[in-house]
Amino acid sequence: MPPKAVSQKAQPAAAAVKDASREQAVSSKAKASSGAARGGRRRHGPINEYDAATRGKLVSVYCWSRSTPGSPRYQEAEALGRQLAEAGFGVVTGGYNGSMEAVSKGAREAGNVTVRGILVPGQFPDRVLVGNQFLTQKVEARSLVDRLDKLTHQTRYFVVLPGTLGTLTELTLIWCLASVHPAGQPAPVILCWRDPWEKLLQQVGTILQLPAEHMALVKFVDRPEDCVRIISEDYAAGHPQAEAAATRTSKRAADGAAAAPPKAKEPKKQDAEHFDVYFKDLPEGTTEAELVQAVKAGSGIDLRLPVKVVEKQYKVRRGAAAAAAPAAEPHRFAFAHVAAEQDKAAVVAKSPFTVRGKQVAVEAVRDKPAYAPAA
Repeated sequence: MPPKAVSQKAQPAAAAVKDASREQAVSSKAKASSGAARGGRRRHGPINEYDAATRGKLVSVYCWSRSTPGSPRYQEAEALGRQLAEAGFGVVTGGYNGSMEAVSKGAREAGNVTVRGILVPGQFPDRVLVGNQFLTQKVEARSLVDRLDKLTHQTRYFVVLPGTLGTLTELTLIWCLASVHPAGQPAPVILCWRDPWEKLLQQVGTILQLPAEHMALVKFVDRPEDCVRIISEDYAAGHPQAEAAATRTSKRAADGAAAAPPKAKEPKKQDAEHFDVYFKDLPEGTTEAELVQAVKAGSGIDLRLPVKVVEKQYKVRRGAAAAAAPAAEPHRFAFAHVAAEQDKAAVVAKSPFTVRGKQVAVEAVRDKPAYAPAA
């Protein structure tokens, strides 16, 4: 065969080798970039670094965002947060309102523990942008998916209170991760409220024919004290020296408190970033002064400063209508304080208010009702 023919036949093979090398280099670079983006940490299995995470004694609590203060669900979540803090555990929640706020409130008021919220700025315009007022730490997630990831990697203790779709998503994710958790690492502890989760998960297991070992990954409880007991016993079994030291410290503190006169309780400081009312769909260019003036004219109530006016761009995704709609549309809203609790109800009751010729509706931030079912 002539030399030229051999050269032409070898060209495709050489090109293939070259392409494979290039692809491998790109893949290696992407993996390196991914590791750098995570701060240089490598993930070992679905739920990483439990040994480091559990030194902080944290419990992730998944729960409903729409329970209102004083309701049974809110009180139950508050009791859970309080009892966890009294046992020395900090809490991690989604950081917003409802039962998330209740858990944070109970933990914050009970002791000096971490109260961490995982927030998604701009994702929920109807919620307080900075999270609830009881948080001691605020962690910003890039998206709802990133938020889910952060909620599952803060600890290995998970409590699932009653909730709806968001809570169900969090529960199924941690359940799935637990089912593929690598052997040799401390296993996640998943505690679900018996009502409503036991019946639902049993039906899921039956329909999907899940093995018994997967069903056994979730335990069901009825009361906050059941959660605290199970978590405390598991933690003590894995950290006997730390628990013994904590017991000695608590005893010394108790002895000192018994000998010393009780200190007067300092009044709580009002969180300047906690807002009371939410103004929806403001006209373009609305100023703080215009909003204050409109509420004063329509209700006789003075808003307290600051009034936070926010503008965000949201993508339009409405099926066939999305083709004719712009790629993004501005959404303007505002948060404000009122002087007293009854003023909040009055502002909501007397809305909408006229701002630049447009009717603007108002809702209470902390007491926003659940969405009405579709007719």
